[in-house]
Amino acid sequence: MANTYQQAPPPAAEEMPGLPESIRLMLASAASYLHSRLQLFGLEAKDAGINYVKIVILLITALIALVFSYVFLVMAAVFAVAWLVHGNWGWVLFGFGFLHIAAAAGCALLAKNRFTTGSFDATIAEFKKDKEWLSQTKTASRSQTLSVVKTN
Repeated sequence: MANTYQQAPPPAAEEMPGLPESIRLMLASAASYLHSRLQLFGLEAKDAGINYVKIVILLITALIALVFSYVFLVMAAVFAVAWLVHGNWGWVLFGFGFLHIAAAAGCALLAKNRFTTGSFDATIAEFKKDKEWLSQTKTASRSQTLSVVKTN
């Protein structure tokens, strides 16, 4: 059985590229590779951006629907309480309004208390340690440089 696959003969010594040409070809290949990857990243970024815009629109729509449903449920609760107590719905609405103001004030106070606690305390402490170490290293380096200069 004969082998039908034929290998190309090796190039002659004068046809083989030198080191500068090999480096140029390697850099051209790397640039081509990087260019194709950046094009792919651009396409995927565009698709991801469109997807994220759609997600944001859907979340905003859901939030608007939630607000309207909350308002309608509160209105229904006001009329239900007014019907149950045989009272004026205006006074019940007034009470629900104060109830919501009290809930909002409570949430605002809780949020304010959350802001007073420190964030990233450990990270800030580590940065301070790094700053102190760098300043000590810089001072030590300067004193060594000055001692070498004085001895010469």
